[in-house]
Amino acid sequence: MNAPITKLIIGALSIMLSVAFGYLAIAYSHLPFNSAGRYFDAGTGIVFHEQAIIVFILAGLTFFFAATIIFFRLWKHHHQK
Repeated sequence: MNAPITKLIIGALSIMLSVAFGYLAIAYSHLPFNSAGRYFDAGTGIVFHEQAIIVFILAGLTFFFAATIIFFRLWKHHHQK
């Protein structure tokens, strides 16, 4: 496969993952956590932890910066010719 196309696909996937992790962080931040930082969903039997919000933010930022670097390198490569 052509290298610029591969980088474009990886960059697009990084942006999508960044948006997905951002959505998860926002969705988790609206849950009614108790004083121990936990929320139990009785319908599904899942316990959500408040600390996961930090992980989602860090993962989202990591994928965003990776996409930024990839797209900058593609732009730089395109304008060098």
